[in-house]
Amino acid sequence: MPSDPLRGEIVKIDPERGTVELQHEPIPYLRLPGKRTVFRYHHPTVVLRVKAGDRVIFRADRFDGALVVTGPMIPLPR
Repeated sequence: MPSDPLRGEIVKIDPERGTVELQHEPIPYLRLPGKRTVFRYHHPTVVLRVKAGDRVIFRADRFDGALVVTGPMIPLPR
């Protein structure tokens, strides 16, 4: 379900493009295997507390054909 939390690791954040690249677990409802994927985000608060290399919990969905992180990313303890 799109509301289920997902786990991944941030590879790269590109604030100019509004994208974040994640190495993530499989996401069955989006038909994505576990791999690196670039997601869009619409507001900078999504990536406010995270940086490349952080393991995170996030939520994502597909809007108008684009993969989008739908809420703030929550860093996992190291």
